Amino acid sequence: MIAATSEAHTPGRGAAIALTLQQIHQERNEQTRKWGVQDHSPEMWLAILVEEVGEVAKEIAESHVKLFNTKRYRQELIQVAAVAAAAVESLDYGTFQS
Repeated sequence: MIAATSEAHTPGRGAAIALTLQQIHQERNEQTRKWGVQDHSPEMWLAILVEEVGEVAKEIAESHVKLFNTKRYRQELIQVAAVAAAAVESLDYGTFQS
């Protein structure tokens, strides 16, 4: 069980956490609008997630030859989190049976 993070454990970050979770939720809604409900096997979710992590890695790698774009880097991280959430949703509510 993952314990809830309280403001006491993250002084001053409550609003930032809320904003981040809101943006992940918005990205999930956008993904569903774009592709519909996605039910994949764990292997397919892994492939999708690794592709998204690859985009994060690309942003980091490119920062060595150009100015680091924190906005794009952050957006890629939000997409990684949203894909991970979609995989959890698929596992919990989808058609995949182990």
